[in-house]
Amino acid sequence: MLDTGGWMDLRLGTLVRAVVLTAAALCCNSETFTAVTHFKPLIELEHDLGQRLQAYIAAEERQLAKLKQLSEEVQKWTRLTRDDFESHLGHPTNAFRLVRRFTSDWREVESAVTTAHAEQKDSSTAFGTVVSPSEPRTVAGIYWGYQVRYARHFGAVFSESPHKGGYDLTIGTSERGKSIDDVDNLPGFKHALVVFGGVQGLEFSLESDESLHVDDVSQLFDCWLNTCPVQGSRTIRTEEAILISLAALRPKLSDSGWNPS
Repeated sequence: MLDTGGWMDLRLGTLVRAVVLTAAALCCNSETFTAVTHFKPLIELEHDLGQRLQAYIAAEERQLAKLKQLSEEVQKWTRLTRDDFESHLGHPTNAFRLVRRFTSDWREVESAVTTAHAEQKDSSTAFGTVVSPSEPRTVAGIYWGYQVRYARHFGAVFSESPHKGGYDLTIGTSERGKSIDDVDNLPGFKHALVVFGGVQGLEFSLESDESLHVDDVSQLFDCWLNTCPVQGSRTIRTEEAILISLAALRPKLSDSGWNPS
């Protein structure tokens, strides 16, 4: 990653202003500088300023070194590809490097340059810290988008749970299930799984997985529910069924002790 060093730039500027103001205050003192000891505060401040300046220069040099390295690599690969385009990019490693530069390296350069310019113009820029994608949800209780888990087959949806101990509440959705309106409460749980089928329903998913030895797909779930009762149409689009179902399930899940925070 490319460190813009913007925070150091701002702090350095703040420190310089503090030194100037302090010096001005000392000079405006009613007494004249008649003793060498009067300069001691400025000496200490200048020493601190020098240390921070050194750190700032080192950070800028590290960033410029990374940018220079990328620039030299780009120049090298550009010469090679322009001289022998087909044979060079015919090698999968070279093709991967080209794609990586556009999907990663150049974006970092753009971010570094853009951020540096923005921070120079606006000293009130807020700074953050890179954290795990799950931390906004687990620590701050903020929704931070969904994650995608690939299941090799229908059975893997249950057996490859990312949670220790798996799912302790599984809900299958089907127009042939019990109406959500007739459900008084749901079992308590720590990790719940709600499964939606395609146009042909979850029955077709069961038929497609020979590793599952059950005749009725509803047997795979703790609850087999019709979360969209009186739907008025033969099928419902999955993206619509998800929103409808989650809205219908929320009060039932809350009554079971679920706390999203």
